[in-house]
Amino acid sequence: MRESGSGRDVLVSVIVPVYNKEQSLQSCMDSLDAQTIDKSLMEVILVNDGSSDGSLAACERIAQERSYFRVFTQENQGVSAARNAGMAQAAGKYLMFLDADDSLSKHTVKSVSTFFEHHQDQVDLVTYPLCYFNPQTGSKRPHKREEWLTEEGVYDLEENPFAALTTMNICVKNRGEGNLLFDRAKKMGEDQLFIAESLKTKATVGFCMHAEYVYVKDGNNSSRIGTNPLYSYDDTMGLYQSFLRIAEENPRMARYVCQTILYNVDWRLRGDMLFPAFCSGEERDRQEERLAQIMRAIPACEYASSPYLNEFHKAFLLDRYGFAKSSARIEYADGTSVTLEDGYVWETKPPTVCITYCMRSGGRFELRGRLMCPSFLWEEKPRLFVCTASDEDEEVFLGPSSFDYSSSKVKTAKCYSFAFTSSSLWETSDCVIRFRVAISSRDVPTVGVELALRRHNARATEGSLAFRDCFVTVDGDSLKVKRKSVMDSARSLLEGCMNDRALLAKRTALRLFLLRSRSKRIWLYADLPTSISEGNALVQILHDLNLNDGVERYYISNFEDELVEKYPVLSGRILKCESRQHVYCSFKAEVVLASYLESFTFRPVSQKTFNGLGDLLQPQRCVYLQHGILHAHMPWYFSYDRILFDYVV
Repeated sequence: MRESGSGRDVLVSVIVPVYNKEQSLQSCMDSLDAQTIDKSLMEVILVNDGSSDGSLAACERIAQERSYFRVFTQENQGVSAARNAGMAQAAGKYLMFLDADDSLSKHTVKSVSTFFEHHQDQVDLVTYPLCYFNPQTGSKRPHKREEWLTEEGVYDLEENPFAALTTMNICVKNRGEGNLLFDRAKKMGEDQLFIAESLKTKATVGFCMHAEYVYVKDGNNSSRIGTNPLYSYDDTMGLYQSFLRIAEENPRMARYVCQTILYNVDWRLRGDMLFPAFCSGEERDRQEERLAQIMRAIPACEYASSPYLNEFHKAFLLDRYGFAKSSARIEYADGTSVTLEDGYVWETKPPTVCITYCMRSGGRFELRGRLMCPSFLWEEKPRLFVCTASDEDEEVFLGPSSFDYSSSKVKTAKCYSFAFTSSSLWETSDCVIRFRVAISSRDVPTVGVELALRRHNARATEGSLAFRDCFVTVDGDSLKVKRKSVMDSARSLLEGCMNDRALLAKRTALRLFLLRSRSKRIWLYADLPTSISEGNALVQILHDLNLNDGVERYYISNFEDELVEKYPVLSGRILKCESRQHVYCSFKAEVVLASYLESFTFRPVSQKTFNGLGDLLQPQRCVYLQHGILHAHMPWYFSYDRILFDYVV
């Protein structure tokens, strides 16, 4: 251990770059003050990077109150320069990093440093759990990498390539003048490169479970702007090229490097930040080719095994970068196998009927959803048939689907929407509906059926629906429909509420409301309830209130006083969004008119809550009062299988 400026032996130095963080600095420092490690073994180095607010004064005040805090200041040079300056002053045997927005759980420094002491010959870098914290909601969620880093210990990155260490929840050895430094020239990705370079020699990483880095996501757009290709494309390409260089220098890092690039590609593709949309023509072609060279350097098997890319994004990238085009051989058995150009066989999902809408009314069922399969990128349009007890199968028309844009604003898939309505099927006591798919005049032997329900009038659980008079369950490639007896209904309701008293209370209250209002006719109108802006639904209700048709009409808004002052006719006709009355009326309303597609504009409960109450929904039609120009070109947003509405105006 080296000696600090105060003459203490220091085990761990925590480096905190500070730039205009006066508001968040105190909570960050409090988390360091709460550390359970003996403070004589710890120092905190605050590097003020030319802040223009009161950050420097706050740092100096904190340092005066705590002897193990040290403050250094420099002209604004960026976070990399600040971290490098902190390392140059660090006296600890180990170096940890913390951003001034974030915090550490109280046992973190002690646990991580103790772990490193036990494993210092095996690893050059130790990581520990990171969680994302939303200060608006108070919610926390772990990083996805912890699905693979599940036990405390040392991980070989050749055998465990999915760690994707891209955030600063790390601890490294302090090598003094031999320290690896952060690349000051990079505007983004400098942390990922620093981590990969630190791992390169041993190709191992230590994972300490009894610690936590709390990463604050406050909705600030600055990080998103910084990662936009307009500002960071060169840095991104440089980062990926550096990753590939590291793999050449130590082949045991190759799988880790490929998977870390694909981890980055995944969130960039989802966020519409992968491709160089900031340029066009020959310049666009050159920039696209830079990315293509990197993507072609990653073996096809790494795409196929990536836990970060969904199956449709895998197909899209394999197709785009020449691993599987017209020469791909596709076979359907229990799943789908695609033989790629290098001979690798990619196993993926079978064609799947995904049902998002299931309504039963007037003795008939209405189904709506999509037919999807990653291999459809290389196939001609499939055919979908509904097979029932009758002799002839009924072919279902397949239309366009916005799910072509699978979790992206780039067209990454081929999916097809469908709608199916039938009444004669349900006249018998029990029946089965089987879905059949044909491609190139041959039947697909295995078809999957999924219930991904967003709108229905049943009590929904995983894989099943309990309507008032029947049960619907998924059985392989089929839906099985079984009529309910009185005993079945009672048993089903009891089982559904036995372990959920809150749900039972909600069902009881909603039933009482529906009973008291059974003779009423209610229509609801909603724009954006949390905004004062006036939309199509407001225009519509102001018109409809002149009708003398016995309908009670309500506008959903949190701005009752302002609206009534401007439109006195709305007095007594406004329901506060997500109020109890709004919830009750949303189940009773025979018509709901909304000017936005998102379900929160017309359904004031979560999908989970609605699934437990759906069988109490009264016969209802939803009308989308479409914004003309706003949604003129949003193909990833609007299609019949995605929206929950019955009519579009």
